[in-house]
Amino acid sequence: MLLSLVVLHIQTPTASGDALKETAQATVNAEVNPLTEEKITNITEQFMDILLQPIHRDYRVKKLGSKQDLYEEFSSVATYSVAKPFVEYYYREKSGGLYLRPTSKPAWFLKGEPYEITEQSDNQVIVTQTNETTFYGDYTIKFAFSFDKQWKITNIEYPK
Repeated sequence: MLLSLVVLHIQTPTASGDALKETAQATVNAEVNPLTEEKITNITEQFMDILLQPIHRDYRVKKLGSKQDLYEEFSSVATYSVAKPFVEYYYREKSGGLYLRPTSKPAWFLKGEPYEITEQSDNQVIVTQTNETTFYGDYTIKFAFSFDKQWKITNIEYPK
């Protein structure tokens, strides 16, 4: 009878193991696309487009029937916690569908106006813009954008 000997080679963690971890982390970080002015503008405009749904004369939303439908629309540009105060303030669900509250839109990011970007980490950025409009006067708006497969708004503040 023949016996065969199997030799297992067990590799212990070394500096090369640490290098592999750093390479893996660098790969993850490389996948974070930079938050450009174009992306900031697109995301904030999409948010407002979702908030201001097309409506019938009676303020009933044309293409969505519930707040849940609206939350699903927002999920491409913002977290649920960001969308919730806007949805709850601007919309009412009734037996006939989803209705927009007739009021003015919120103070918002203005395309083409100056803003500041503060990097919090590789995947989180704060965008701060101070504006003056006839309707709202002077206001400041702060957006937290976070990256997890794509950039989304993860917080909105109106600091004084």
